[in-house]
Amino acid sequence: MSNNFRRFVSKVGPVFWLQDRIEEIVLWKRGWRRTVTWMAVYAWLCYFPRMVLLIPHAVVIGAILATYPYGGKEQGGGATPAAPPQPLSAAAEGSAPWQANIQAIQNLMGAVSDLFTLAEPHVHHFALSPAHFKDPTSTYTKPGSSSSAKPTTNTTTPTNGSNTPVSPYTLHILVILTLTFPLLAFVIHMPYFPIRQVFLFGGLLPFVFTHPWVGRLLAVAGPYGHVISTALYKHGIELNNAVRGFLGIRKSKRRVVDDDKAELGGVEGGTIKRQPLKMVIRRLMDDDRLTDKCWNSEMREVELWENERFADANATTSSTSSNGNTNSNPQSLSLSRGQWNKTNLRPTERSAWTRGRDGWSGVGPGALSTSGNAGADAIGGGVSDGQGEVSSNLTFSLAPGWLFVETEDWRKDLVGGWSGVGADPDGWVYTNDAWLGARPEPYTAAGGLGSLTRRRRWVRRVWYDKDRAEKEK
Repeated sequence: MSNNFRRFVSKVGPVFWLQDRIEEIVLWKRGWRRTVTWMAVYAWLCYFPRMVLLIPHAVVIGAILATYPYGGKEQGGGATPAAPPQPLSAAAEGSAPWQANIQAIQNLMGAVSDLFTLAEPHVHHFALSPAHFKDPTSTYTKPGSSSSAKPTTNTTTPTNGSNTPVSPYTLHILVILTLTFPLLAFVIHMPYFPIRQVFLFGGLLPFVFTHPWVGRLLAVAGPYGHVISTALYKHGIELNNAVRGFLGIRKSKRRVVDDDKAELGGVEGGTIKRQPLKMVIRRLMDDDRLTDKCWNSEMREVELWENERFADANATTSSTSSNGNTNSNPQSLSLSRGQWNKTNLRPTERSAWTRGRDGWSGVGPGALSTSGNAGADAIGGGVSDGQGEVSSNLTFSLAPGWLFVETEDWRKDLVGGWSGVGADPDGWVYTNDAWLGARPEPYTAAGGLGSLTRRRRWVRRVWYDKDRAEKEK
């Protein structure tokens, strides 16, 4: 251990003491009175910003008053004398304060490492390189070469020569910041800009989010986020129509979907079939990453189906025929004790990944389903192994000239409109032992049977490359 590090460990104690006091205030560890008091002080400074110049005086006055030996509690005839104030001294090596400082340094090192790990995947979005000004083109493998025996798509992220990925958002971020900088500079210098209120709410929001009640509320309301968003959307439509009626404007043609139907994705007769916000944002991000050549070409969607079966070690299951009759009387099934897995699929039924909705059709050459566009089925060819099975990396061969979009991957269908009943928040549709009776959530039926199988739709976009099609001919 170097001499400078020893000196640092022995004298860094007040820094960590101040850090602990700040954490106690921000995280409400010392009660609401202390935190609210500091919030009031911050609000006072926001409305009277000139008082900030008096902070050094207040800090020095408080430090001097804190060193005075105030009297203790009264005992007998008078007050007990307080201990004289201890001068600020360095912690001796090996003592308890020394070990506490070492532990605090290690905790700080861990926090900095966690913060770096959290920010590292996003740093490349802010790194500009000459690769951003190059026109990315899709790679082409000559038919008949050794590398074309197993057709896959090139999903390698472009780099700038130093193994650093090139972000497609860097130029967009730079342009947006450059354009908004003068606009923001003009807005904040307007005489009516509420600068005090901005700092007030911006500084008090962290105290609100760190309150223990808010943490408990978010933990409880998290699983019901889609239900809450649906209810807010419904009431927003009602409020919009009420305002339009009050102003004499024609009401919106959008209908309010019932709560039960809205939770299922707005199907079964509803006129609204909204995609979750997650899907909308993901599609916008995928569109932004498209190359110019891909954007100006014909694009379609191909689909895959993920199949799983539920297994419970404490219950025996029986097969169910297509007409709903069971062959045996199984025990009661508890969904909480089992798990969904692809390895639970029976050898005689569909595989884990299929290209047909029913699990059996659509696995041969030329039968690639394309989500409601029958004419697009022609883009499908045989799969990689020639046996109709989807390869482990979820790629298969396409008709000449068709390519998978290289800048995006397979995406979950979180709406589940294909099922007629919707899907759960993760896109799963639950069925019985015979893969019938679709439901948007797990269920238990009479006799102990219920949702024993489930499937989920994945989609990915493909585009037509005329140059590649001519070369392959």
